[in-house]
Amino acid sequence: MVKRVRIPTLERLDTSRFKLASFRNILLSPAVLILVATYFSYQGALWYFRNHIFWREPHGEFFNDEHVYDLGYSRERQRDAADFLAQAANDSASSPTHAYGPLLCAGIATVKRRTDYLNGTIGTMFATLTPEERGAMEVRLTFVSAHPEDHPDWDQGWLNLVDFHGGYNVTETEMEQLRTWEADDKWIQWKGVWDYTYLLLDCYERSNAPYIAVFEDDIIFAEGWMSKTLKALAELREMSIEWLYLRLFYTETFHVFWKKRDFFHHYRGVAHGTGAGATAFMLLLLRGCSRTVQRRIYNDASTTGRCWSSLALPVPKHSLKGTGLTRMDAACCTQALVFPRSQVLDVIDYLLERERGQTDLMIEKYADELGIARFAVEPQQVQHVGVKSSRGGSKKTVWAHLFETYNGEALREEHVRMAKGGRTWRPQDDGLSDVL
Repeated sequence: MVKRVRIPTLERLDTSRFKLASFRNILLSPAVLILVATYFSYQGALWYFRNHIFWREPHGEFFNDEHVYDLGYSRERQRDAADFLAQAANDSASSPTHAYGPLLCAGIATVKRRTDYLNGTIGTMFATLTPEERGAMEVRLTFVSAHPEDHPDWDQGWLNLVDFHGGYNVTETEMEQLRTWEADDKWIQWKGVWDYTYLLLDCYERSNAPYIAVFEDDIIFAEGWMSKTLKALAELREMSIEWLYLRLFYTETFHVFWKKRDFFHHYRGVAHGTGAGATAFMLLLLRGCSRTVQRRIYNDASTTGRCWSSLALPVPKHSLKGTGLTRMDAACCTQALVFPRSQVLDVIDYLLERERGQTDLMIEKYADELGIARFAVEPQQVQHVGVKSSRGGSKKTVWAHLFETYNGEALREEHVRMAKGGRTWRPQDDGLSDVL
């Protein structure tokens, strides 16, 4: 016989057993308080990151382009350049001698532009150099035009700073070709490649320097750039690795999200570990509280810690990288590259065989085809301030975003420390030697 089960009706339920907490008690519960505190502190951190720390990084979650292209440190260096050139223009001293032979031959190509940047380039290049640093560098300035006298700086007094300045040294046939290219912008990629190889070959044939650099004429050098370049070259020599160039300028804009480069992929363990460590520390502090407080807060604190660890993931990669010599096998552009002498002729042959194109992309393709390493000095030692680059891109795509944040006083102090260290590298035989 089946026993009937009597189901109680709603009226018979004892509602007194369902004691609901008051709205006030809910609002003041530890869970809600922790949630509210976490929300406002998290939003505050996002605001601070977006407006004061990481807003300059183009690939970061906090990027804000409203003022990112305003001049900061570059403006300070332009003032240094103006003061330095004003003094140099009245100085009749000849170009310096190179007692030990130059370590670096720097070729600079300049053309007439709507805005003249050459004075800033030359001024910041030489301003604050020590005598040893200046003696280690030979500078060859070429006015890359069939009519170099049209350039506004053709007869400036401060040109005595460089070791050589003048126009093309070419045959009449080559000059006629150059006039044809200059007459029509459709030939700009042909002439761009030809000018680049001209600078490389000019330094190669007229200087015995073991390193050859090519600089554009619309850049700004940071203080201490030469000492850091010499230091990086010495480190490369000790590495015994084949390399194509040392980069002094790169733009963060063209650095894409690769697993081996980006913080989210490469440093996610660090981010979660930091969050877990902070959470563990907070929970250890709770051990001094009563058991009731521990039970109420423990789970909420764990959730809060995981929330804060996630905040580290969008931090852009360039804000976390170190300083000094860094391998950089893909970057833009050709504003400031230093080549070992042993690579120069092969680079020239490769570029001339292809005749036309964007020089920076051609050099990168050459290195990729041969599997040659490329390096950079980090952070950037050069800024590109021209409205347009030589390859046609705008300043907004060819821009060193972190350069404008540099502290001029800190760089001066760092430069003084490096100079007082008494280590200046000079060419000797097939390499570098400490002579001071």
